[in-house]
Amino acid sequence: MPYLLGEEEGRPHNTLWWRMGEEAAFRSGDGKLVRDRSAGPGLGWQLFNLADDLGATRDRRGEHPELLERLAESWNLMDAETKVGGSSPSE
Repeated sequence: MPYLLGEEEGRPHNTLWWRMGEEAAFRSGDGKLVRDRSAGPGLGWQLFNLADDLGATRDRRGEHPELLERLAESWNLMDAETKVGGSSPSE
């Protein structure tokens, strides 16, 4: 609550993530990975820079392959650590 009440500044978390079925997202700093497989087979991750594209409308994976790789690695580690039964999509 301190962040919502204005008592604390900055970001409350270094990373945020979620997954639901075939969809997933992972945010670290201004970088955001999004995977929406309903958009088509083999889409994989999309990369967005929220510092200059808060609405996540411009995929930057071709411009920043090193950031895409670093964030995808972080996702894979987190995904492996948090699986509960069954399988979970990861790339």
